[in-house]
Amino acid sequence: MKVKKNHYKEFRPVCINEGCDRVVHTRKINKNGTYDIRAECQKCHRGFRNRPGVNPHKKTTCENTDGRLGFTCVATIEDTCMLEMDHIDSDKWNNNALNVQTLCRNCHAYKTKHNGDSKNNKAVLYTDLNEIETVLTRYMN
Repeated sequence: MKVKKNHYKEFRPVCINEGCDRVVHTRKINKNGTYDIRAECQKCHRGFRNRPGVNPHKKTTCENTDGRLGFTCVATIEDTCMLEMDHIDSDKWNNNALNVQTLCRNCHAYKTKHNGDSKNNKAVLYTDLNEIETVLTRYMN
């Protein structure tokens, strides 16, 4: 994966579109100091991904028509604004072309909820409630 040093003094991946060498767009800085990033640079996200020398990665149909999520997508796509790019392994920093797929909004929402992608990139997920220490559990021990 190509990364580029930028003015934030940290490494961000390069835009997913083939032929674009700009760093990805930062949507916001989270409360914990981590960056919420897109798969594309600002210029490509604003609609200039069809410029000369750049091959867009975003497809024109939902890739779940083959049933890769456990069901077949039958959504009618009227415009590309109904499609979103999804990181298969839920790691936004892994901007490899094989890790990014195009899904409609319904399929993307289902995958995010089903896989738990929105839980801070699966940083820490507690499965045993006895492992969580709170003021009450300290008092009870």
